Formats: sequence, C-alpha cells, structure tokens
Amino acid sequence: MKIKTGIVKKLLRSQSLQQGYTLPEILVAIGMASILGAVAIGSNPFGQTSKLNDAGYQLEGILQQTRTRAIATTSAIRIEPDPDNPSTALRIESATTKGCEAISALSAAVESDETQIPVVSTRGFSVGDKLKIGSDDTDNQVIAIDDNSSLLTLGQAIGSTQPEDAVVELAQNWAPDGALLTEDLTFNEPMEIASNVSNNEWRLCFDSRGFARLFDAQGVVDQDLKLTISDTSNDEELDLLVLKGGAITKPETNEL
Repeated sequence: MKIKTGIVKKLLRSQSLQQGYTLPEILVAIGMASILGAVAIGSNPFGQTSKLNDAGYQLEGILQQTRTRAIATTSAIRIEPDPDNPSTALRIESATTKGCEAISALSAAVESDETQIPVVSTRGFSVGDKLKIGSDDTDNQVIAIDDNSSLLTLGQAIGSTQPEDAVVELAQNWAPDGALLTEDLTFNEPMEIASNVSNNEWRLCFDSRGFARLFDAQGVVDQDLKLTISDTSNDEELDLLVLKGGAITKPETNEL
C-alpha cells in the first residue's frame, strides 16, 4: 500500500539512522498509516468510479433534503421522474396538505357525462375535496364516497373523457418546489436512473412527519423504493433504498 509505505519511510527518516528504532515507534508508524488508509477507503462508500460515486451522493442528497424540508415545512413533498427527461432528471413538488394519501387512479375510463368516478382506492379522499382527474381539474367536487365499491361521486358531470389509469388527486394541491434548481435535479451523462416500479412510473412522497409513501401509475404501492443509478459507459451501477419509514439506505451489495 503506497500510503502506508510512504508514511512509514517518512517517519523513520526523521530519526537518526544510527539510533535504530524501538518496537513501539515502529508500531505507531504502522498504526498511523493504517488509520489514513482506512480514511481513504471510507471516502468512497459506494465503492464505484468517481462519476458514479458523485451521482450517488447527488441522489442521496436530493432525497435527504426533500425529506428534511417536508418535516420542516409540515407539508407533503413528492419526487418523481421529470416527464421531459425521465431517465436523467427528477421533479419535486410540494403540497398544501400534510399527507400523501389523497392520490389514486381511474380503474376504468370515464365519459364526459359521468358523475361517478371508479378509482383504484378511495383512501385519503374526503367529501368536499376538489379533484384533478387526468387532465381535468375543473369543478370536480366530491359529494359522496363509496369505499366498498371504490367510487367517488361528483357534484356534476366530469365534462371530459379520461382514460383508465389517469391519475386522480387533489386539484391545485401540488406546485413546483423551488428549493433545488433544475441543474441540481439533473444527472450528468452517462448516468441514468431506474427504479423497481413498473415502467419506472414511480412517485415518492414524504409527508409532514418524514414518512415515505410510494405510488405508481395506479396509486399506492406497498413496498420500498429502490433507485438504481447506472453508468451507461461501463455498465456499473449503484442502488439506494427508501424505506417506508423514510430512512434512506445503501443495500448491502454496495457496501464495503
């Protein structure tokens, strides 16, 4: 090891060559070299190339800061792939509400004259909520909820046709969060991000207490989120896990 050899030689040269060295002196020199070597190894916890390692720190920082802001502002904040660059950039939005639950998806397509909206789950919605259903966010107020049939009843017809799997959420609840700039949320080439969610259609929400809730195109997903950053130039990759409690960890396969 170059670090150890160099330090030992330097320390030994500081003594007169005629004096010789005691065993404690030699052990101290080797011990200092070992400590510095351990520090050098610890500076790269992902154990990958510098570019991939930097991308790992960038992603971990985004996740940690978003969770911290959700707690500090007592508002839900969500992260998802940027629709314009889903494999290389993220988008962050903050809510006027504290929780993440009021989001679902249509379980069947709806016509413009319908007032009953079939959804995957009614969890998190309340009578009086104003909804955005797919691309429609006009006058969609909930007047009744049938949890058994997973139906939301509106006060008037939706007024537009929306396809199955269209997202159903609170209207005017989410807005762009300006804490991080676009360049902070963009990963440099050749880095790409993928997930363990089908079609990479994931949305991670931290509520006001810092708990994480994962969604896909059809609503709540009862699993942890695994994000994988890949270096497309050499096929190296690293993973980060976001647990349902909100903790952000590195899987054992990427630990030294």
